[in-house]
Amino acid sequence: MNEHTKLFVCLMALFSHTTACASESKTAIPNTTNKDTISNGKQIVKRHLDPLYQIIRTKILNTKYKQLALEQTSLVEILKKEQSWSVSASFRSEILDNSLADHFKQIVDDSKLQFTELMFTNNMGELISAYPKTTDYWQGDEEKFTNPVINRELYVSLPAWDQSTEYYSIHLSIPIIEDNQIYGVIIAGLDVTPEDLLSLDLQELLKLKVQVRPK
Repeated sequence: MNEHTKLFVCLMALFSHTTACASESKTAIPNTTNKDTISNGKQIVKRHLDPLYQIIRTKILNTKYKQLALEQTSLVEILKKEQSWSVSASFRSEILDNSLADHFKQIVDDSKLQFTELMFTNNMGELISAYPKTTDYWQGDEEKFTNPVINRELYVSLPAWDQSTEYYSIHLSIPIIEDNQIYGVIIAGLDVTPEDLLSLDLQELLKLKVQVRPK
């Protein structure tokens, strides 16, 4: 399956699901009390949830960037943007050099927190704003996006080895729901310290792939 076909399949699956959800009850909020979800990372998750909800409530996100997320995008446009991401500095600048990305940078640079990256996407997985630069423009084929959109609740990944930082990391994702429709997703990457790993349950630890740092 080539990249264009993969993108089309993922988009169609997401579209059919979000359309079905829109016809359900008129009130829906992310489930942030799911004990199984919170258990993946436990303490690190609890420490970083509040800053993410503060982002969702901030005036910066709820003005210009909310409107950008609500704009309708065609499959052709998404394909063009994905192709432009790696070659067009001006296009990347629209996503990486804006007031919301500046706000993300302040949070990532806060030494009291463990954020490594922050993203805001629309409900199709397109980046609206991010810091720092991501490998891909389109996040719609990744579990950190698809899981919170399909389940309409907080998503916490299991710790996974990050080759670039040589540390374990997890992803936290929160769908933003208004009038029973998801219009965006906040995605955060977090460094996982040895202390965080010690807080995991035995079953969670057994799922980790052991990595040895090269000398």
